[in-house]
Amino acid sequence: MGSDQTRRAIELAISRITRGRPKTVQPGRKLSIASVAEEAGLSNATIHNRYPDLAELIRQKTNKESRKKLAHKTKALQGVDLMFKELREALAERDANLKRIAIANL
Repeated sequence: MGSDQTRRAIELAISRITRGRPKTVQPGRKLSIASVAEEAGLSNATIHNRYPDLAELIRQKTNKESRKKLAHKTKALQGVDLMFKELREALAERDANLKRIAIANL
């Protein structure tokens, strides 16, 4: 495989894995240099040594997805925190009402 063909094979492998339609690796496998190398029929070292720009592109895409997932989880946790705060307030109010009723019944 020539240099241009190899570059194209790596680019196509990145695209297929990103779209979730790989030919070689299992669908759903995360984007990584190892998965791209396997999909393109190359070694990891080939991507690292001969195509550092594509290796960096893979890292950037991986980091971008990680940041998206983290932001989504953070947002979900903020919603849970708000729910816990409301539940704690409701519990405190219920306890106060219970104390008031207990005092009135003495």
